[in-house]
Amino acid sequence: MPPIIETQGLTKWYGKSRGIVGVDLIVEREQDILAIEIKYARKVDPKDLSGLTVFQGLATKKVVPILVYRGDQIQKRGDVRILPYTAFLNGLLDESL
Repeated sequence: MPPIIETQGLTKWYGKSRGIVGVDLIVEREQDILAIEIKYARKVDPKDLSGLTVFQGLATKKVVPILVYRGDQIQKRGDVRILPYTAFLNGLLDESL
């Protein structure tokens, strides 16, 4: 899959794995890959994590899976960090993701 944007050492893609499940945004950093799924919902359903789980199994580099949603609680389910959109945006600004 060709990169969509390359800037400051980061490569960003929009991704789908084999046309079955997708990950909304993929950011490849030198040390790892951020796989980001964005949901409009206020609650996380277990099926919302499926694209991130599949992507982790396909990647050849360490994956940091993140689900962003409209809820207000920071959670973790397995390896997946679940962040309210405000926490996600703050993490982008202070580079803590």
